Amino acid sequence: MRGIALTPVATCLLALPSLAQDVWVVDAAGGPGSDFVDLPSAVAAASAGDTVLVREGTYDDGFTIDNLKLHVLAEEGAAVVVRGPIVVRNLGPLRWVVLRGLDVENAEVATGPALRLEDNAGTVWVEDCALEASGAFNPLVQKSGVWIEGCDEVALVRTTARAAEVSGLFADGLTLIDSSAHLFDVSAFGDRGMPGARLQDAFVFASGGTFVGGDGTDGVDGPFGSCAGDGGHGVYLQSGSNELVLLATAATGGAPGAPSDQCGDPALPGETVQVSSGTVSTLEGPARGLVFDAPAAVGGSTTLVIDGEAGDFVFLLLAAAPDPFFAAAFAGSLLPQLPVIAIPFGTLPPSGTLSLELPVPALAPGAESVAFFTQGAFVATDGERRLGAGSALVFLAAEPARATLQATPTACSPYGVVPLLPDNPRRR
Repeated sequence: MRGIALTPVATCLLALPSLAQDVWVVDAAGGPGSDFVDLPSAVAAASAGDTVLVREGTYDDGFTIDNLKLHVLAEEGAAVVVRGPIVVRNLGPLRWVVLRGLDVENAEVATGPALRLEDNAGTVWVEDCALEASGAFNPLVQKSGVWIEGCDEVALVRTTARAAEVSGLFADGLTLIDSSAHLFDVSAFGDRGMPGARLQDAFVFASGGTFVGGDGTDGVDGPFGSCAGDGGHGVYLQSGSNELVLLATAATGGAPGAPSDQCGDPALPGETVQVSSGTVSTLEGPARGLVFDAPAAVGGSTTLVIDGEAGDFVFLLLAAAPDPFFAAAFAGSLLPQLPVIAIPFGTLPPSGTLSLELPVPALAPGAESVAFFTQGAFVATDGERRLGAGSALVFLAAEPARATLQATPTACSPYGVVPLLPDNPRRR
């Protein structure tokens, strides 16, 4: 991997025709340079393509993004806790939302999941987030960690979805209804007796990660007692036309609850994958991926870490927008929008891991931020082509300018634009 020129990488990034937009800084402590102390106000003030940069702190209110292209990111290295639900809905085609670095703990009694995605034709990209439903028992609300319904293009990367652990409440870690989702290194945990992930008329590709069903509830002895509950399935394909594609992904069923004197038959453990309707296929090989530290400011650097197998030849794929779909020829899901820029990085060392420092290039005059969508493409030693996890990369200006400009595309020499695949061949 010697001799990689990082300057051409930066040149290629800025060659993409990305919209450079405003940055709104949220700081619960109201520190210098901040615009807001709460998230709902920042989201309400934002325009299409803006970035909401969240400083370290605990924020009591969640927020709703309604048909607005937006990036909501924790400041690099910041611990950001959001104690209300996040909702993304009604995104039109060619619009997207990026959520990155947020720890969401929805403790509101009257609301459901930590993250609810509904009726989105555009892409929702969730990266490096921990999403947990919590709060007091409410029998009228299902507390899944993440609820996805009516969404065409969802990408979850290095994210955890956990159902509420509240007395008497049952919920999935991840619920998908009439949706397509592309999961990389995602872990989903169901509540007692519920699945780690539930599919109803859904397509899911999962690379790496874990699905864990909740343990069944214990039985209660006595005249007003109850039977023990079955364990939850790791993944449950419940109804409709479901398709689940797994690559190096673990699934574990929950343990049955302890028996009581009320029932003669013991409770059952959950299955790893339970198929009532649909198909499951498993791809051979390990999970691969890359990650950029983000957001990164001009004048600094971002770290790129690539993980694969020793001897893999690696390409860095770049695009100005996301558009996830399953690409069978690459045994995985392509996340950036076609056509992509493909930068050859060479062969991975014996460790299978490469870490590089990439300087952050200057942005267009007046620009406060610019976003790119990246992914690793790998050619294995046996010639097989594979796609790994991706990363949303956001560059920030050193000083806000509060102006909106169009970045001017320039030649991306020596690599150029490489159309790896024909126009999106896989849609639900």
